[in-house]
Amino acid sequence: MQLLTQRAATERLRSLGIGPRQARQVLDAGLAGEPLRTSAALLFDSERVEDLMRRPVLSWAEVDEVCPSGLLVARRSADQLRDAWTLPLYARLEISRVAQADGQLPMVATTGGFVTDGAGIVDTHGEGTARGRRDTCRLDLVEPTSWFESFRGRRLPTGPGRPWRFHGAAFA
Repeated sequence: MQLLTQRAATERLRSLGIGPRQARQVLDAGLAGEPLRTSAALLFDSERVEDLMRRPVLSWAEVDEVCPSGLLVARRSADQLRDAWTLPLYARLEISRVAQADGQLPMVATTGGFVTDGAGIVDTHGEGTARGRRDTCRLDLVEPTSWFESFRGRRLPTGPGRPWRFHGAAFA
């Protein structure tokens, strides 16, 4: 097994066009496996890093085909998908509208553009908002349906931005 320092692994991931902070988040999230911890460095299995780099990119045109009613992209870990969302009222209303019409709004969790998990949003719960003020809400989630197979083991070109974003015609 060949090992890479955390710095070398970060640089390899940066060659994909992601920033240094996002590359570090990918490693910290364990997407390249658990590092070997030494007194001087964190060492990553180079093959695991290379496997990550080989993940195919899912284009936004492909996303439109798989999720024609839209998609919520969450830049957070899978264990943080349900609670403590800070969303403006318009976003909560749009989520509810699509979920009611289609049964669920697809959502994927990403770290540095790597898809880590998926779920279907069926509703939101939280207090009302007043004129643009944001509040915290909770998402009611279900297991993703067959749409998620197109996202599994892939990357999304998310770029920099806020912790969430809508994609699709329903949110244009």
